[in-house]
Amino acid sequence: MKKVILVLFSVMGLFLIAGCQESGNDSGGWSFPGSGGKGGSSSYFGGNPDGISIKFLNLQPPDVLREGQDFTVALEIVNNAQCSTSGQICVRDALSDIFGGLQDNCQDINLKGVENVNGQIIKDSKILFFRGNSYADIKRELNTQIIAKAVYSCEIISGPQLCIKPLIGENENLCKSTESISGKSLKAKSAPITITKVDKEIIPEQDGIRLLATITLTKMSKGQLKTDIGNFDADKGSPLSMSVEYAGFGEMKCNSLDGNTLYWKPKDATKTVQCELELGQIDLIENPLNIGLSYDYEVTESKQITIKQRFDS
Repeated sequence: MKKVILVLFSVMGLFLIAGCQESGNDSGGWSFPGSGGKGGSSSYFGGNPDGISIKFLNLQPPDVLREGQDFTVALEIVNNAQCSTSGQICVRDALSDIFGGLQDNCQDINLKGVENVNGQIIKDSKILFFRGNSYADIKRELNTQIIAKAVYSCEIISGPQLCIKPLIGENENLCKSTESISGKSLKAKSAPITITKVDKEIIPEQDGIRLLATITLTKMSKGQLKTDIGNFDADKGSPLSMSVEYAGFGEMKCNSLDGNTLYWKPKDATKTVQCELELGQIDLIENPLNIGLSYDYEVTESKQITIKQRFDS
């Protein structure tokens, strides 16, 4: 009898272990090709244009200040991009410094890029405090803006894998001659300016195959590229560094680049860059398209406050 009970307990134990192992692989987290299943860590989020966000904490500063009142500005800074960011954030008001207040009070910022660890999205953030000088010589009630501006660098390398084949029109199920790639298949990293689509075309020529890649870049809704005033060209826009390489075959030639520089005007929400590369005689291959982007970006947030005289009702 004891042997039968032991056998039953052993069988039940095996079922419990198997059940735990199966449920442990289904945590409901992110799942992408090569991530090791749900809950696995992946460096790809599908290319969402996003970056540093700035938030004024409640009543720091208050909506209404009195002449002579001390105050502090408190900001929560969150990095929503996958690039590690390094830069500076400065806070000031819009009044002349003769009234006191804030005049370009700056602090350094260094934030890690967004990570996906076992299905958990981890964003680096900081809370920063800026001490303001009390306002003085207020002759009447005034309104002003407290302005916070962050300037930071971002650098990413990402892109999809592109399959290439020697004969156009054959084996379309295995490798398409033309295709448009977006979403998770794009394997693009989130950044203030990032890749949101790649259109691939394989062109047969006398000496082999030519690869044509049309890359769409998109900018986040807030902010713009940062350029030193002395280097800004209104006709061209602000520069960012861009390189495109088809792994194993070298760098591609791109029509919109001046060397490795792409110019971006403030009004532009998207830019399209067309790149090509002669591959010669090849067999069926599937290599990464490595798109590198490097730039400085700035984003601004503001809050309106009212300043009253010391004894104003």
